[in-house]
Amino acid sequence: MLQSQRWIDALRHDKELQNIMDREEREQQRILSILEESDSDYENSTSETEDEEDHLSVCNQESDTDQDMSGDNSDNEPLVELRRRLHSSESASELQQSFDSIDQPPNETVLDALNKLFDQTWLLTPATGMRYMITMDMRHHMFKGRHFCKSYSVKSDKKKAKTGSTTASTAGGDADNAEKKSKKRIFAECFYNNSVTPGHAAIVLALQILKREKNVTLAVFTEGGVQILNIERNFTNIEEAEYIFRNANNGRVQLDAPIQWAIKSKAKFDVFINIIDRTTRLMELDRAARWGRGPGGRYAPPPLTQGFVQDRCPVRALEKYRKECKQPNSKLIVMSLASHRIATSDGSHTGVLDTVGIDEHLPKVLDEFVKGQFY
Repeated sequence: MLQSQRWIDALRHDKELQNIMDREEREQQRILSILEESDSDYENSTSETEDEEDHLSVCNQESDTDQDMSGDNSDNEPLVELRRRLHSSESASELQQSFDSIDQPPNETVLDALNKLFDQTWLLTPATGMRYMITMDMRHHMFKGRHFCKSYSVKSDKKKAKTGSTTASTAGGDADNAEKKSKKRIFAECFYNNSVTPGHAAIVLALQILKREKNVTLAVFTEGGVQILNIERNFTNIEEAEYIFRNANNGRVQLDAPIQWAIKSKAKFDVFINIIDRTTRLMELDRAARWGRGPGGRYAPPPLTQGFVQDRCPVRALEKYRKECKQPNSKLIVMSLASHRIATSDGSHTGVLDTVGIDEHLPKVLDEFVKGQFY
């Protein structure tokens, strides 16, 4: 009797387990069906949306075609056409040129924020305690950046012009008077930072040193040598200082002029810093004013006739200053902001540093060189 009761209980238990398993399977099937229905609904809605977009794009293309035929500029191009133009190299270059041609005025809010940032960061770097003389080229070419560039035509070679004229004469008409012109943009950009003009980079570097150091002399290159400028350490903004720099008696660059002025004035300096865009500005000078310097402003041996011509080498001028003014540790830094062709020294002179371009590491390099951490 007990054995039969146990068999009955076991059968009931197995039946309950089977019912539970059946319910779970039905629940799984129900969930799967719901998911399948949602997927099908999503696909249908996506296809309808694509059909609508295609219809809208076709309508937009038709309207754009009508607008082009009417002669108006189509600012609202279809998305498909815009993608096609972006993937095309020629169209991409045309779009870039159109974007570059847009002349937007500066945002006054951004300018005010940058000026406040400058005022708060002048004294973040510690002072070196050295005596500086900073001389800069502040002529117009130092500030001719992207907003000041002009296009000019480059004439074709004479040989090409002759061949073109002969072929044109055989063809007849006005073709022989045609001249091919190519436009070129002139930039003044700093190496490693093409968003800053050399003139503004020079002003910021000079004012930063003026703000933190106690003994700084600022000057600009002139036709007769240098002109000393009087700028207060507590200047209000960069624009006022820029006005003083650019309205000085600016002239052609002679790199030894600041040192020659210091020799005559018996002024004591630990560092001479010349900030220019490129040393090839030497070729602007007359030939008689280039003795002692090589092609492109490179280092050269002294002239053979030293008694008749003046040696304009800045390195030998520095050596003379060290002896006559008893400043054996004076240093010279030549900063070429827009060219890598620079060789003030031949490498055998200590205390002479050439730098190219400007980046976030340059001020630290200048400070370490001034303090004698490297030669």
